[in-house]
Amino acid sequence: MTFKVHNGKQTRFWEDKWLGNSALKDQYPNLFNLVHRKHVTVHTVLNGDPLNVSFRRHLTGVNLRDWMDLGHRVANIQLGDNKDIGIWQLYKSGQFSVRSMYSALLEVRVLLINKPVWKLKIPLKVKVFIWLLHRGVIRYPDKG
Repeated sequence: MTFKVHNGKQTRFWEDKWLGNSALKDQYPNLFNLVHRKHVTVHTVLNGDPLNVSFRRHLTGVNLRDWMDLGHRVANIQLGDNKDIGIWQLYKSGQFSVRSMYSALLEVRVLLINKPVWKLKIPLKVKVFIWLLHRGVIRYPDKG
């Protein structure tokens, strides 16, 4: 899922994919490890001047360079009034469908879950589907 940010209230600054091809926690792992509030929204961060982010210690060296780089990337982002839009990348229309999720799971044949399924920021019906698939209640069809 990728997010198109408008007001920034539905998109998590560090954990959602909204600026680039991956989440900021993956683009800047050292900064993410040092930040106090990991689940903060884009709205909360960008509404501060300077940016509303605090770290557990003073930034120096590579960490300071990364923070400056990230600051330059978000400096010109203007938040609007509309809600953020989630774009489902597994389907051409950008809308979620169980069929697109199921097809993707069949192609990969592996569930790549780094954290408990219930904490993922995806629709509940997808969480239930993944959980059932992972528990073996739903099985992959044989491609005989």
